[in-house]
Amino acid sequence: MIGSLSISLSPKMALDALAAAGHPVVRIVVDRLEDLSSEMFRAEVAVAAASAALHIHPFNQPDVQLAKQLAAEAMAGVLDSEEISETGAEDADALAATVGSLLGLLGNDDFFAIQAFVAPTAETEAALQRIRHSVRDRFRVATTVGFGPRFLHSTGQLHKGGANQGVFLQIVDHFSPRLDVPTTEYDFGSLIAAQADGDHRALVDTERRVVRVCLGDDVLGGLANLEAAVGA
Repeated sequence: MIGSLSISLSPKMALDALAAAGHPVVRIVVDRLEDLSSEMFRAEVAVAAASAALHIHPFNQPDVQLAKQLAAEAMAGVLDSEEISETGAEDADALAATVGSLLGLLGNDDFFAIQAFVAPTAETEAALQRIRHSVRDRFRVATTVGFGPRFLHSTGQLHKGGANQGVFLQIVDHFSPRLDVPTTEYDFGSLIAAQADGDHRALVDTERRVVRVCLGDDVLGGLANLEAAVGA
């Protein structure tokens, strides 16, 4: 599996290991600096082709725009975050039931995406990767993890506008400390919370399978509980 490759391997050794494991590998050798521009063009064409294969628009992002609109409504108080159902990570029984029900929805052709609206530290990333690997190994499905809100601008359109093959775990915490956004009347915590609310609502409106888990104030403790629930 790709996730089991050691990060200490050289790129060539990593590719050799992937090929030996039966994964498709394309090797492109660039001999001249001038060839980089043609490789950039090749990548652009490949992204458009891959988007078509994934049934998402390669040149537009209507469902990303929907999430932005809903985030703006959350900031304006039009979208009520209390309407979003969430499970607290401190309640082990409820957490296990919620996670178990979500994972039970995974089919053979589905993928599992972790959307983490938490601080991207080395500790949180390591915990999230362990959770991702656990789901991958148990259910043999493709898995991804992304920190919010930045993932919204990379995989956001796939999540909400592609084929309905995603099963989503949204993770939030109690945002702190307060840090004001310059020239505005709101802070970054409120903005990130609104983006999480908007994306959750967009997933629901596009009939995606999604649950939210709140880690509260103890992010690492909550992630440990979540890891235990996923592995149960």
